[in-house]
Amino acid sequence: MWLPIETDSLNGSREARFPPKATSHKTLRETDRQKMLKRSVPSSDMNRMNEMPPEDQPDVVWIGPVGPIPIHYEDDPQFEDERVAWSKARKKAQALHSAEELLEGVTDDDWRVRFESVDRLGARWHDDGRTLPALLQLAEHDPIWQVRDRGMMRLVDFDRDAVVPIARRGLNDPSADVRWSANFVLFQFGLSDSPTRRRKRPRRP
Repeated sequence: MWLPIETDSLNGSREARFPPKATSHKTLRETDRQKMLKRSVPSSDMNRMNEMPPEDQPDVVWIGPVGPIPIHYEDDPQFEDERVAWSKARKKAQALHSAEELLEGVTDDDWRVRFESVDRLGARWHDDGRTLPALLQLAEHDPIWQVRDRGMMRLVDFDRDAVVPIARRGLNDPSADVRWSANFVLFQFGLSDSPTRRRKRPRRP
C-alpha cells in the first residue's frame, strides 16, 4: 500500500502522511479481531520486519482489523535488488511470444520469469496441447510458492477432470496462499465452499 508523500518546497524534504496512532484500547480490539481472520499478515513480510533493527523497521498501517501492513516506498534502497530482478524478468517474459518460447519461459531458471510467463502461456496458447500439462506441473511441483500459486489460479480456465485432482492435492500445499488458490479453483467447479476472504497477492516491486 502506498501513502501520499508531500515534498517541502523550501528544503526539499519528503514527508509521508500517516494515520493517527491507535489508542491502546483500539489496538487491543483490532488485535483480537485479527485473530479471528482466516488470512493473517503474510509470514514472509512479518519475518522480514522482525529481522530488521528498530531503526530500519518499516512504517505500518492498519486497514480495519487487518494489520500491521508494512509500507514499502518506491525508492526504498532495501528493495533495489528486488526491483531490478523483477524488471529484468518482466522484460524477458514480455519478449516471449510463441508457444515454444513461453513453454521455455515457464521452465526458466529464474522463478520470476516462470511467474511472469504463466499468464501469457495460458492466455495466448490455451488450446495448445502442451499448455495444460505445463501449468499442472507448475501448480503442483514448482519449488517456489509464488509460481505454484500463479499456476494454480490459471487452472480455472481448463478442463475440470484434469484440474480437480491437482487442486485437491493443492489443499495440502505448505503455502497458505497456494491452499487458498486450490480451494478457489475447486469452488469455481462447485466442489468447495466459497473462500471467506480474498487473499493478498504476492507483492511485486
